Amino acid sequence: MTWSCEEGEDGQRVKILLVSRDKLDEDTAAAISVLSQSSTGALRIKMHNKLQALVALGKHLGLFDDKVKVEAVYGISEEPMSAEEWKKQFAGN
Repeated sequence: MTWSCEEGEDGQRVKILLVSRDKLDEDTAAAISVLSQSSTGALRIKMHNKLQALVALGKHLGLFDDKVKVEAVYGISEEPMSAEEWKKQFAGN
């Protein structure tokens, strides 16, 4: 499929030359979602949504991790901390 823009008297027009489906390369054919023609002859070409495909690929690869990871592990002792242990941990020197 090739296209060009031409300036007409009533504004800008687009000239489209259609080729048969079997002459399209594989990538171009895969990119087209819908090709339709109305009763007046107007053409409608809809391409696949690339953003939606990229988001799906990113989710598949784990790029969008919405979960919060907590790596800290806190151990709670059943016995109270002695004064000397508390000084070592919180008071420093």
